[in-house]
Formats: sequence, C-alpha cells, structure tokens
Amino acid sequence: MLKVTAMEYILDFYPGALRFYFTDAYGTQQTLVEKLPVLGLDHPEDATNLPFDFEIPFKLVKKIDGKISKVKLDFGISDEYGNSEFYIIRD
Repeated sequence: MLKVTAMEYILDFYPGALRFYFTDAYGTQQTLVEKLPVLGLDHPEDATNLPFDFEIPFKLVKKIDGKISKVKLDFGISDEYGNSEFYIIRD
C-alpha cells in the first residue's frame, strides 16, 4: 500500500472526488484526483477534516535497486496526464 495525503475534497459533482498527493522516489510531489468510491472513501460529513493520510493499493512492476521500485496504481488511479506508474521508495 502507498501512503498518500488528502489535500482537497471536490464535491461539486456526485459522488465527489479527492485531490491527494505522495512524494515519489525522486522527491517530486505527485498530485492525483480520484472519485471517493474508487479510493474506498465515503462522502465526508465534515469536508474541513484535511489533511489526512490514507493508503492506496498498487502492483509492483519492477524493483530498481535497494529501496526504489516502479509501481502501478490499482483501479485506474492516475495523474492528470494518465500516468499510473511511478517510482517510489519502499521500506
């Protein structure tokens, strides 16, 4: 599971979405937006409860070296350019 941080709810459409981010293996903040049900989250009763951390699943594509791995985010989760594969540091 990849630890990510919620930044902003986008609730002007049903079922709503969440903008969230993680920092990749090279120190770049990767920002993504996904619908709440895809992330396994309910519509918030209090949309001011930000930021908060949660985890999203991924599949290992390739171990690069010691701690760096290339992963593919599950459920079609991707950035605004359609990228769903990222390099992360795995402990």
